[in-house]
Amino acid sequence: MFVGYVLKKTASGTTSYIVESPSGGISKTTDKSQATIFSSKTKIKKIKSHAPKKTSGFIAEELAKPESKSEVISDPIPIPSQQTKEIQSEDMSKRIVFPQETRMSVYNQSEGRCVYCGRFIPFDEMTIDHIVPLSKGGTNYEKNLQCCCKECNLMKQDLLERDFYRKMKEILRHQVKQKIRKIKRSVIKHRP
Repeated sequence: MFVGYVLKKTASGTTSYIVESPSGGISKTTDKSQATIFSSKTKIKKIKSHAPKKTSGFIAEELAKPESKSEVISDPIPIPSQQTKEIQSEDMSKRIVFPQETRMSVYNQSEGRCVYCGRFIPFDEMTIDHIVPLSKGGTNYEKNLQCCCKECNLMKQDLLERDFYRKMKEILRHQVKQKIRKIKRSVIKHRP
């Protein structure tokens, strides 16, 4: 099952990975568990064009959710279970209520703006979106969370970002075609 991508480079027997800081800075690590997991190749292209020298020679490696628990890809920012409150619902058993500190950290990383529409969101109206949805193998680790307005989060549902953007393009393309047809009909109707 698809989890995401990491940027990887092997040189002189050493494997390095790209780490993106919350402020957008780029660094390298040899610890795969600290590597940034990108949800789409579009994000990787953006990072590589933003920092071409630092990312030179790095290639995208697809991560898959392993079958056995012992091989699970670890994330360096776990949320301690004693700080979380489980929601008692069978279909939402993986969902948790995030502690205030985690919510504030996610909110500050996006400067209080929805990652999809860019709208400013008051802290008490923010929803937390999973970059890689839980249903697609995502985790509740802070690295997999982002600030989102309620409307965008409802539209995205359990889609990966690339699928969400593809769907939004389809909707926009359809709406533009409808408007163009309407304008053409109006022009034809009102011709002298």
